[in-house]
Amino acid sequence: RMAQVASPGELYRVPADVDVARFVGEAIILPGTASKGEVTCALGKLPLAAGSEGSVDVLIRPEQIRLVPFRYGAGVWAKVNGVKFFGPDAIVQLTAVQDSLTLSFTARVAGHRAPQPGQEVSAVVEGEVVSFAASGRSKSV
Repeated sequence: RMAQVASPGELYRVPADVDVARFVGEAIILPGTASKGEVTCALGKLPLAAGSEGSVDVLIRPEQIRLVPFRYGAGVWAKVNGVKFFGPDAIVQLTAVQDSLTLSFTARVAGHRAPQPGQEVSAVVEGEVVSFAASGRSKSV
């Protein structure tokens, strides 16, 4: 089925729905609550580029997650479970616990900034995110 007609950049940054988001690239989908241009989810209070309000599914791309040395007040605490190094970049597998919810998610970082397995970091989401009306299906993180 035809789900969206748009430029490649728009398809990636502002997909029409969760299925399009996953089709065009890696996607972290979290439950959240959106209101007045912001969405609150397990990875913080984030600016909203587009999307639904109320109970939503939030789209975050792995390259939007910046990892910094752990310190209180900056992002969300996370533990590095593994790192796949590709030279110019790396995929970092993370686990975070927020409000008794355990999240497993990935971040894509520059290769020279890849942390070590076991390290504690702060995960900070950069840029705007997109929300979709909550689907009620199981969430993938």
